[in-house]
Amino acid sequence: MNEKEKILEANEVYKVYRGRPIIRKATLTLHAGECALITGDNGSGKTTLIRLLSGMAQPTMGTVWLRPKLSMQFKPADVEKNIGLPAFAFLLSLARVDGYSSGEAKTVCKAMFAHYYLSGLENVAVSKLPDSAYRKLMLAQAMLKPCDLLFLDEPFMGLDYDTRKLLFADMMKLKQQNTAILMACSHHDEMEGWEALVDKIWHIEHGEIKEKHNESITSL
Repeated sequence: MNEKEKILEANEVYKVYRGRPIIRKATLTLHAGECALITGDNGSGKTTLIRLLSGMAQPTMGTVWLRPKLSMQFKPADVEKNIGLPAFAFLLSLARVDGYSSGEAKTVCKAMFAHYYLSGLENVAVSKLPDSAYRKLMLAQAMLKPCDLLFLDEPFMGLDYDTRKLLFADMMKLKQQNTAILMACSHHDEMEGWEALVDKIWHIEHGEIKEKHNESITSL
């Protein structure tokens, strides 16, 4: 994949909900190997923008273009936790959905449990996991398979220092492999070394998006 290949473009995108504009006139571009950080106050529309750019929601006006045959993975800010499956069986089922064979899925899931400090929790029901372990499991499912574009909604929330550091290293490695990353973070300043990871910031204020690139990124 060409490092500068465009993989996502939004043009004059609006999203109106119950008569209120959540996103206004968003015109954005993301290329392979870039990391874009979405910032804004709680309720500003960060998750809405991710849903629009991933194709999970449709804009009221404007267009979102995704490169054909683009592979995507997604880590939501929150998912219903009342899942009765054991944690390992849950991850295994998602790996199978991602296209792994039964043997491959077991190997990948074992590696993910070790990587994200989940070993020993394989047989605990997802609904019974501590919040921190549950968030690590959600990260593991997003990282199951290499992809062209990774969406991360509040990826560092609720993680301990070691896991945050591990996730940061994982994201840096993905960028080097030309994966584009689009993440929403309410408190990005708590992410140590974030300036080295992020290429551009899309800051939402009153529905409008102000874009800043790495040369002025430290001013936010």
